[in-house]
This record gives sequence, structure tokens and C-alpha cells, in this order.
Amino acid sequence: MSPSFRRLALVVLPAWFLGGCATTYLKLAPPSPSEPVIPAGAGGERVATPDSSPIGPPPGDVVDDGSVVQPGRQYGLPELVELAAASNPETRIVWQRARQAALAVGVAHARDYPTLSAVALAAYQRSWFPASALDHGITVATQAFLPGISLSGPAQGTTGHLGLDTYEVVPFLALRWEALDFSRGPAKRAAEQGSVAANLVFVGEHQKLLFQVSRTYFRLGAARAQVKVALEALDRTRTIDQSAEAKFDRGLATAVEVAEARREVAQAEYELSEARASEKVAGSALLTVLGVDPRMTLEIETLSSGALADSLRQPVDSYLQTALASRPDLGAAQAHATQADAMIDHANSTWFPKLSLVGTGGLQTLGAKASGGSFNTATIPHVTALASLEWLLFDGGAREGSAEIARARRDEAQLEIRKLRNVASQEVLSAYDEANAALSRYRAAQALERTAAVADDATARSYANGLSTLAQAASAQKAHSLASAAKERAYAEARIAATALTFASGQLRGVGAIPDPLP
Repeated sequence: MSPSFRRLALVVLPAWFLGGCATTYLKLAPPSPSEPVIPAGAGGERVATPDSSPIGPPPGDVVDDGSVVQPGRQYGLPELVELAAASNPETRIVWQRARQAALAVGVAHARDYPTLSAVALAAYQRSWFPASALDHGITVATQAFLPGISLSGPAQGTTGHLGLDTYEVVPFLALRWEALDFSRGPAKRAAEQGSVAANLVFVGEHQKLLFQVSRTYFRLGAARAQVKVALEALDRTRTIDQSAEAKFDRGLATAVEVAEARREVAQAEYELSEARASEKVAGSALLTVLGVDPRMTLEIETLSSGALADSLRQPVDSYLQTALASRPDLGAAQAHATQADAMIDHANSTWFPKLSLVGTGGLQTLGAKASGGSFNTATIPHVTALASLEWLLFDGGAREGSAEIARARRDEAQLEIRKLRNVASQEVLSAYDEANAALSRYRAAQALERTAAVADDATARSYANGLSTLAQAASAQKAHSLASAAKERAYAEARIAATALTFASGQLRGVGAIPDPLP
């Protein structure tokens, strides 16, 4: 072997073996549990989330004791999504599955490379021979065609037996390569599609988490708005009570009327305590979705109700087309169907022969000694090369059964796609109708709240001037309070419904995708 060839082998062979490292295929999986990545196809091509998404690497290690929470920080919806991506255990579980699927691709590709093993065999034997039969000595050989070790026989006249100790040590390297195996290609395609499906499931889990965080965030905002409404209602009932007390002092109201006014104040205080309890429940629900300790206290900044559009601008067909083209669950189902096709090819490949090449190289050491003597040894280098052609002709129908199983899985995957397409269409249609209905409810609630506020203000002034009864003032105040509460609930429901529509269409890839249906 020339020196230049040796140098080339020293460079190429290590690179070849290192290229077969299965862990290098971890690049096919999302880099972290807080970074959803959409694969564009097999082989690791992928498209990242939009730049508008705040989902990025967590600010610290993900732990359950809340160490990723920064004390004194105001958490809006973008910060809450970031915190959930770093803390929620569900996304981490699915991320680990995506990593396993990526490693499975590496394992499938590793079959393209030879295997190198270090092997050592050792044997020891002790034998006894009649001494009279060894007049001319004995020879202990390693193999029939190799030289061995010769030992002299016993001296003339010796009787009895001769003990013979022998040992053999054979260390060697074994190189094996499946030079011809038609199942490798289908196995790689199946593993790659499994990785694509796992990545899409991971992205779908992130979208689900984003929707859950958004929904609980808007509900918390509605609960806080209910507290504000209850406080305002309490102030108004106290004003009515003060008017009743003043009229009683002037002899214009009875004690019964004053007692009824005080009852209205007590009722408003009770409703305020209920609203505050609901706010705590909503806050705990948000912490649970975030995946942090529910006992923690976060400074959460919620949104106030504002103007929204009267209806959705885009037709329902555009949402349907987007959903069928980009929903992660549909993409994962399609990847599973493609994987099933690859498994059919894998099952059919077992009908073809396999060619294996095996080479070994090492040393064979033989030692022997007669009774009372010392060991004589011989060391012999050896190199072997083998070629094995295997063609399975009969296996009791196992191959036919495997092929039928693969075809059944392919049919199952196609039926799953059809089912998911129907589910996606139904979810988009329902979400679209609900979003339009929620916007209509909010528009009606705004009008109701405006008219109720005017009526309440007029009735309160009228009662203070003795032109209305306490029952009329209390009724107008209650109507105002109920209208304000309905408006805040309708606002949160409209934001949730619009977000649900974006989620159903597969476009909820970041906080920037959460719709704000302004007029």
C-alpha cells in the first residue's frame, strides 16, 4: 500500500464512520421544547414559525418550581405564551417524542455503514495421554493448515500418563457490511416520514397550548372586568342608599324604603365577593395552563374591552382552504400515510436476496506444555474475507402477512386523513359561525350597556329628586350592572371565538397570529 493511499484512507474512513453517527439526525427535530418547527418534507427540511411569534428559547432552565418566572415583571399575553412554552410539560413530552423519531431516522441510515467489532476468543484444555504411545513426541497445531507446537515424547521406559495443557487466544477485528439489502431504502423513508409526523404533532401541541393560554387569558380579563363592574355597581347602590337616607331624614321616605336600599348595598357587596372569587379561579386556571406552580403570584396585565368588527371580513371558504392545507394534524396524518406506503415497500423487499461481506483480521496465539514443563507458544496472524448471499425462499407465510399488515395500515391512514378533513371542516364552520355570532352579541351588548347606563343615570337622579321610586332606581341599577357584565363577557367570548377560528384553520403559530378583529 502506497503512503499516499494510506493517508487518504486515514482521512476518508474516519469521516465515513463519523457521518454514520445516528445522533447527528437530531437536527431533524425541533431544537428545543419552546421552538415549534414545521418540517417541509422528509430528510429534515423544515420551515420555522413566523418572526412575529414570541416563542423562543426559555430565559432559563425549565423547572417546576417557577424559577423561570421573573418577580416584578408584568406579564401580558406574549410573555405568558413565552412562559408556557418554557414550562408546560405537555410540549416537553411531545418534543421528546420528536427527538426519538429523529434518532430513529439516524438508526435507519446507520444501516448504510459497515459495523466494526472487536472480538476475543479464548480456550483452555487439559488432556492425558498414555506415555507409552508417545515415543516420537506430539505436535499441537492451531489449525490443520497452520504450523503448530511440537513437544518431545517421554523418555524410553517411562510408564503411566502424560498430561498436556493447551490454551488458545484469538483476538481479532470483524468488519461486516450489508452490501445488498433492498429493505434499507424503505426503512429510511418510513423513519423520515415518522420524524415529519412527530414534528407536526409537536407543532400542533404548541398551537393547542397557545390557544389554551389565550382562552384562559381572555377569561381572566373578563373576570377582572366583572370585578370592576361589581365595584361600580356597589358605588351606585351606595349612592341610592345615601339618597334614601337623605329622603328619610327629610321625612320623604319610610324606614322600609331605607331597609330595602341597604339590602341592595348588601346584595352588591355579595356580588362583588363572588366576582373576586371568580377572578381567583380564572387566575388559577391560567397558571395551570402555563404549567407553573398554581400557588405562585404573577403580575398579569389584561386587556380592557374595546371596539371590534361587526363581522369577519374573509369568507368561510378561505378558512376552509387554509385549514386543509396547513393544519398540523392533517399534515401528520399525511406523513403517516406516506410512512405506511414505505412500510409496504419494506415488506415487499423481503422477497429479494441479501448480500453480506465480512472481513476479519487478528492474531492467534497457541500455548502448550507437557507435565512438568513450561509453555511453548506460537503466534500466527490471520485475515479472512467472506461473502454471504442469503435468499429466503420459504417462511411459512410471514412475508405475505407483513405485507398485508402494511397495506391495512396504509388504508387506515387514508381513512384517518378523510376523517380529519371532515373534522377540520366541521370545526372551521362551527368556529366561523361562533365568531360571527360572538361579534354580533358584543355589538348588541355594547348598545344594551349604553342605553342601560343612560337609564340608570336618569333614574338615579330622578329618585334623588323624589320623582322615582326606590324600586325603579334599584331596577335600573341592576339592569346597568347586568348590561356591563354582559358586554365584558361578550368581548372575551368574541376574542376567544376569533382565536378559536384561527386555531381551527391551523394558523395559530404565535401571538402575532392571534386575531384582533378591529372595526
